[in-house]
Amino acid sequence: MKLLVIGGSDAGIMAALRARELDPSTEVTMMMADAYPNLSICGLPYALSGEVPDWQALRHRTIEEIAATGLTMVSDTTAKSIDVAQHTVTAIDANGEEQVFAYDKLVVGTGARPKAGKIANVDRDDVFELHSMATFFRLQTAIAQRHAQHVAIVGAGYIGIEMAETFVRLGIEVALYQRGPEVLSTVDPDMGYTVHELLTSHGVAVHTNVAITDTEDLFKAGHDLVLVVTGVQPNSEILATAGAAVDDKGRVIVDDMMQTNL
Repeated sequence: MKLLVIGGSDAGIMAALRARELDPSTEVTMMMADAYPNLSICGLPYALSGEVPDWQALRHRTIEEIAATGLTMVSDTTAKSIDVAQHTVTAIDANGEEQVFAYDKLVVGTGARPKAGKIANVDRDDVFELHSMATFFRLQTAIAQRHAQHVAIVGAGYIGIEMAETFVRLGIEVALYQRGPEVLSTVDPDMGYTVHELLTSHGVAVHTNVAITDTEDLFKAGHDLVLVVTGVQPNSEILATAGAAVDDKGRVIVDDMMQTNL
């Protein structure tokens, strides 16, 4: 059987490895949009701060260890469409060339992508949405080259607060902007208040009940860099276009075996 897996993060890599474990005769190909499989993206703030001295330590497995299991890895290749009838996936490789992959069974583990909402000018080179290794390297370079002194963070969820801690450790002044009445809106307000007070005690300027609509306003206020971390949304377009059922938020509808209607 030919199993094609789209995505090399937690869902994709575990499905691929488990398939090989259950049946070593399965031909497993794992397609990744980048070249960083099985890496803990959640640890990026700590790699930026230096608490994790080498970002490579965020890998759960090295590429060599993954390849040793018999997986065929195709990196820097982005899936663009699924032909359900023909059992093929069309993708674009690092050279911009079209590649077609055949499968008997398909696993899609494309995860989520950043959601900036209606904030304007998030495509500037000094605005960042920390969600990939490419952005990590770009932000790391920008901090050093621009000698950043004042950073604005839009969004006070987990990543926003972790990045506020990171910038404080780097000696950079931080202003944290939250649309709602308190930071960490997913926890009880009294806990959010406690975190708010702790942030303030470490010099973070916390602004609640402030809805940022344009990053330009933050640069006019004197910030060198802007980090937008206002949440994520399902990266499910490739499935929806192929005919998979999704809800009004783009979440893929599956049964208790994680199978789509396809």
